[in-house]
Amino acid sequence: MRRIVKRRVEQLRPLIPAPWDMNVFLDQLEQARNRPIDLCELHWAPGDSTGAWRAMPDHDVIAYPTNTSPWHQDVIILHEIGHMLPQHAGHCVLTNQRAQQLAPDLKPAAFMHLLTSTTGAAEEQEAEAFARSMITQIEHHRHRRTPRGGLRGRVEAAFG
Repeated sequence: MRRIVKRRVEQLRPLIPAPWDMNVFLDQLEQARNRPIDLCELHWAPGDSTGAWRAMPDHDVIAYPTNTSPWHQDVIILHEIGHMLPQHAGHCVLTNQRAQQLAPDLKPAAFMHLLTSTTGAAEEQEAEAFARSMITQIEHHRHRRTPRGGLRGRVEAAFG
């Protein structure tokens, strides 16, 4: 699994924008895959699934919570991309009634089977490893600087 995740992250490394911006990354991922990705913001409550991915016939939908930090939102979205890229299959355990409670502004048919799909432990581990590896790459990109010349450049290069 580690080799698979590492290879997947290496393939996506050129798409990581500097400075980091999830929307720019998703735009580039859409172009690379030739398939749109829609983000669906939801209010998270304890006990709810924090994110979900659903493959539609002509696009992908990723749901994530609005009431958490931007960094945590990125981790959740990356985790769902970790399910999306290898096309993990789960089965839906969400009822229409629960879908309506979670997203009252959406028609139940549009939201059905989006959240709370269950996946196997191996798929969850793979998606989590993917998200962690991507966050590591993003942080590496974020802290990489162009070295300056002279004494200041040498000090920055030595001490970061």
